[in-house]
Amino acid sequence: MKQVYSFRTGLEAHDARLFLESQGIEAKVFGDNNAFETGFSFTPASAPGLFVNEEDFDRAGELLEQFFDQTEQPPQGKWICPHCGESVEEQFDLCWKCESPRGNTPIIPAVERQELEAEEEESNTEAEVVTEPQVSVIRPARSEWSLGAEVVFVLAINWVVGWLISTRVLLPAEHSFTVTSMWEIAYEIFVFGVVLAVISRSGEPWSTFGLGKFRPLIDMFIGLAVFCAMLYIYGVGMDILRALLDSICDPNKVRELFEHTTRSFRPVGGREVALGIVTMICVAVSEELVMRGYLIPRLKQLLRWTWCSVLVSAVIFAAFHWFQGVRGVWGSFMIGVVFGVVFVYARRIWPLAITHALLNIVVMLRPD
Repeated sequence: MKQVYSFRTGLEAHDARLFLESQGIEAKVFGDNNAFETGFSFTPASAPGLFVNEEDFDRAGELLEQFFDQTEQPPQGKWICPHCGESVEEQFDLCWKCESPRGNTPIIPAVERQELEAEEEESNTEAEVVTEPQVSVIRPARSEWSLGAEVVFVLAINWVVGWLISTRVLLPAEHSFTVTSMWEIAYEIFVFGVVLAVISRSGEPWSTFGLGKFRPLIDMFIGLAVFCAMLYIYGVGMDILRALLDSICDPNKVRELFEHTTRSFRPVGGREVALGIVTMICVAVSEELVMRGYLIPRLKQLLRWTWCSVLVSAVIFAAFHWFQGVRGVWGSFMIGVVFGVVFVYARRIWPLAITHALLNIVVMLRPD
């Protein structure tokens, strides 16, 4: 037998041997174990060799040229799956991704496919060059003077109009419960709108001021829990205040102070009760937006201390209820502290508005 070719590995030699045998030429591989003699390369003497009979030598050489041409054939074409758009090699009749049959889908020749891929890559490169980068607009930090002026403006609007209504300046000489309620509703809507406009103008997220999406079940559950806790805290707080005042003042004067409370709403009949409930809801939502939702974040920016902002907002909230007497001021202060703590952790005004509305309704409907 005569050696017709030498290969780098025994695997390549045996592939060629099987090819020649498929063409009817007897072939053998010698030295296929020499691949383990070195890890880098083989000399012609040690490399695996393919041997054929001398009479088949010329034909084996021609067949091996065809064999090598097949193994080094150019890239095959592809077809595009009509269902998922995946690119699939032409030798496959099913899409590897969605297993859809090729059917009559045309084959894109290799040369044409390479041109299309080059054009697509070039267009993507141009698009990347042309596309301008997104530039985020960063708002400059506001000064403390600007924030302070904004807070004063909001509180002034809230206090002036509230004082005019509580002192009956804006009410007719003879006014009914319905007239008082309508004025109160209009006032709360006005304040609510002013604060929303101020927040919107600031460009800050609504969630910063507790104005996230209303979640009925969660907000009502938290609101009822805070309401029950507030009833207990309110009772304990009143007992503490009365004991403290009794120790330093005349008990009779203390009794007069605690009994000196005023109520703007004294409904009579189902119609007035319904109107009073609507009014109390408006009052609760408006006051929570101003005193907790708006004031605590702003005071935190100015004072740079969360719990100090909660305490100051509670003091301001209590001051707005001065017309209710000592008990009303102290009760409002306790509500402000508790609600402020809940707002800091929940960052939502809706549960607090529910609690506030329930407390207002209880006060409105309590017997004299």
